[in-house]
Amino acid sequence: METKMQQCIGNNLKYLRTLFGYTQKEVAHLLHISLSTYGMVELGHRAARTDLLIRLAKLYQIPMDVLFESDYDIFIKRVNFTGSRDITELVRLFHKLSPFAKGCLLERASVLLTDENSKKQTK
Repeated sequence: METKMQQCIGNNLKYLRTLFGYTQKEVAHLLHISLSTYGMVELGHRAARTDLLIRLAKLYQIPMDVLFESDYDIFIKRVNFTGSRDITELVRLFHKLSPFAKGCLLERASVLLTDENSKKQTK
């Protein structure tokens, strides 16, 4: 795979991972690959095998060809519109909120995520 395309895929994977709130370690674990392998793919230093790209597309609930999108604006639109209906609905509702309400919602979501992660760690 061409280095430029590897970089493109890596950047797209980093965006998706961040969007979904995963660490590199969590993604590597979910895909049953080493952290170093995943890190190299995300940095664009290593080409991803087709089976890995398929699993990544399933993980992020997107068509596999979205991972190859080099135009950032098109990539973002495709990610937002191919995601689950719940995410699309949340984004729509979020944009209707006042700045104060958005801040409150983000603060509460952060607290809930911290609580959830604490519960996962104690299991």
